[in-house]
Amino acid sequence: MAMDTGGAEAKEMTSAMLLNSLTTTGAEIGRGAYGRVFKVKYCEMTCAAKEIHAILIEGVSRREMEHTVDSFLQECHQFSKLRHPNIVQFLGIYYPQGHGGVLPVIVMEMMANSLTSFVDKYQKIPVHIKFSIVHDV
Repeated sequence: MAMDTGGAEAKEMTSAMLLNSLTTTGAEIGRGAYGRVFKVKYCEMTCAAKEIHAILIEGVSRREMEHTVDSFLQECHQFSKLRHPNIVQFLGIYYPQGHGGVLPVIVMEMMANSLTSFVDKYQKIPVHIKFSIVHDV
């Protein structure tokens, strides 16, 4: 269920996660059906940032766009609660055009390795485990 970003509680929650300054390095790390991940600098630390493809909200009604953004913000809220050594750390939300920007960017810790590098390194992973990894991603 998407959160109502028009409510006071939702605005307070989003404001608490908001990052004010971020420097984009421009280096793309990955890309998927819903967005892309790229390197950024936050407080002198190299991080990863995930943004929604703008095409997902182009040509849709304002209501559909708000639903897409609300769903993304809900993902951010859930992600902010997770604490586990095998899950990258959520750092916050950044709006490239200021807080009034349309598409929020989720900022998280940058890992030295990727799933692709792991699979490449351990090429003798049984096929059923590779399939399980791909299925879960």
